[in-house]
Amino acid sequence: IDGLTREAQHAAQLQQLLETYFDEQQRKGKTTDKLTEVNGLVDAMFFGGLARNLDPENPKRASFRLRLMRRLQKHTTPPIVQAALADSLVPLFEPDEEAIAEA
Repeated sequence: IDGLTREAQHAAQLQQLLETYFDEQQRKGKTTDKLTEVNGLVDAMFFGGLARNLDPENPKRASFRLRLMRRLQKHTTPPIVQAALADSLVPLFEPDEEAIAEA
């Protein structure tokens, strides 16, 4: 992640690949509790990692933070995923006073 995410263009490409994969899963109706958990962990680890490595001024960083917050707020998100999401969000709020105000 570190090597690829320093460039915003790579972050956008990787985000599109994952979103296409998630959309395809939903279209096929292959949603199980385990798949929901795995998708949430991918969000936490991958998108959290992408956001941490982007410049704080990059608009994708705020987009990823919002994605993680929305996942965290879902009532279907398993506790293990909630913990991973919370851990991935902490570094995204620390340097951003506006984000802290939003939360």
